[in-house]
Amino acid sequence: MYENLNIGNEIRYYRIKQKLSQEKLAEKSNLSLNFISKLETGRISNISLNKLLNICKALGIQLGKLVGDDIANTFSELPPSTVELIKTMYKLNYSDLDTISKDLIPLIKDFNNKK
Repeated sequence: MYENLNIGNEIRYYRIKQKLSQEKLAEKSNLSLNFISKLETGRISNISLNKLLNICKALGIQLGKLVGDDIANTFSELPPSTVELIKTMYKLNYSDLDTISKDLIPLIKDFNNKK
């Protein structure tokens, strides 16, 4: 989860810049209007990567625009195969991301337990 990055303010900025209503952003990102509203007003202080990527995709912006250079630079430190995985997942819709994440998480946990 990403916290304390003023993500809600950034999302609101790009949404308004593109003349999108909260309703339209919610629809385009497969999230609820209630969630978008709470996120923009700071009543939700963290957001999953899947939801954040869906919002970025709906706004047509890169993740770094919302989260700043610190997190964007973190991606540059990842192995190329991991970056490719993130890029591939970025292209998926919310439902597919959710399904894949539910399958990957147990595999990753199992892998870590074997170490």
